[in-house]
Amino acid sequence: MQSLLALSGGEVVARAIGFIATAYLARSLGPAAFGIVGFAYALAGYFSLTIHQGFLDIGSRAVAREPGKALRLAVSGTVVRLVLALGLFIALTATAWILDKPLTVKLAVMIMGLSTFALALDTSWVYKGLERNRLVGLALVIGQGLYLLVVLTAVHGPADVLFVPSAMVLGEFSAALLLGFFLLRAGRVRFHIKDGLELLKASGFPTLGIIFRSLIFTFDVVLIGLLMGSSAVGVYSASYRIVFLLLAISIAIKAAYLPSVTRAAESGPAQVATAASRSVELSSAIGFPAVIGGIVLATPLLNAVFGSDYVEGARAFQVLLLSIGFVFLSEPLHNVFVACNKLKQETAIIGTAAGLNILLNIVLIPRFGMVGAAIATAAAEGLLLVVGLTYIYRLGVKISLVPLFRAVLLAGLMGLPVALVDTDGLGTYVGLIASVALGVGAYAAVVVIFRGVPKDLEPMLGPTLNKITHKLRPGSVSAP
Repeated sequence: MQSLLALSGGEVVARAIGFIATAYLARSLGPAAFGIVGFAYALAGYFSLTIHQGFLDIGSRAVAREPGKALRLAVSGTVVRLVLALGLFIALTATAWILDKPLTVKLAVMIMGLSTFALALDTSWVYKGLERNRLVGLALVIGQGLYLLVVLTAVHGPADVLFVPSAMVLGEFSAALLLGFFLLRAGRVRFHIKDGLELLKASGFPTLGIIFRSLIFTFDVVLIGLLMGSSAVGVYSASYRIVFLLLAISIAIKAAYLPSVTRAAESGPAQVATAASRSVELSSAIGFPAVIGGIVLATPLLNAVFGSDYVEGARAFQVLLLSIGFVFLSEPLHNVFVACNKLKQETAIIGTAAGLNILLNIVLIPRFGMVGAAIATAAAEGLLLVVGLTYIYRLGVKISLVPLFRAVLLAGLMGLPVALVDTDGLGTYVGLIASVALGVGAYAAVVVIFRGVPKDLEPMLGPTLNKITHKLRPGSVSAP
């Protein structure tokens, strides 16, 4: 649990810092220039996935199984990824150059493409496999802090847009180099290229699956940019910044539970279900109040954070938040597929969802614009959750859904008083702060009253709350 808190805490702080930078950029650049950043980020992201995301889960699993080979796996894996990064950067540069876009857009894409090298150097997967996540959280905070510093110093208007991808790349390099430095100090480096190639081969299906998953979250951005222009991308991307903040939390929870789910797989489906159910319980308890609160406060939230120019994206933002609710449930399922060596099947499921997403985007964006894109995302994530859950149930991994329904109910109870707050009458900022404070207080109250505290959090909440929740659990008896 300490590992989870270290990773999740660092992830949340880092994303919060990045979110501050995003809010500043949205106001300083305006929708059109901010849309350039969103388009470049989405396009460059496709290329970086091949050398980054697939290694995260497979590499962490390999380290968790053989921690004594951690440094050896890290070095060989990094060398292989750097070679891939070079080829992918060349391909991205060529793609950017032939785009029918202004030179500024092309340069933004190419600069953003340098992040492929930073991601290739990232060894956070090793630390996660060893369940030593404190330094990972610290590196994330330092990287995002440097990004924010450069943004605040160098970006003051649309003309400074190219400083944004430069700052992003600088932050990612700093985080990767920090992790690599401390890892190399851990012992003598042994280089075996075979280890890296085996990781690459094993990560094939996970990488393909994550590429499909990325299509669900970024194809709409690219298509909006091609069909509707940079301003529409800017408005839509602003909503996505909040969505990605929540997505990062769900991914952090998933990553923290991967080692325990992997070890449970050695004992059978029942043990896997127990470990995965704990992940679902925590993910639901954290994710659903944020999702429902965001849906209720969509308009004042966008207005307060990004400005009135971005309020037109409120409806799409609400639908995107619904898709994140599905993600908070489907991310824990991914650990089951990894632990049970069912990545080929998971890839097929994600590919089907991505195909549905692409089809719906092509049909809905020309007719409904940003809202149509958001509907396509929610539909794909919903399909992914339902089919994934059905498949792992057939494997005998019967995850308990009771915590899920309880979290939805408690978050709904929280949302009722929040919806009654007159945010317009109180003013943009005062109304939003009052609504959030009311929501936090209401959720804390209903969680305690209805026994909604996740079991993995009880030891961390202090003796008083722990005693209260224990007494409220059915069948508990106080000691004499």
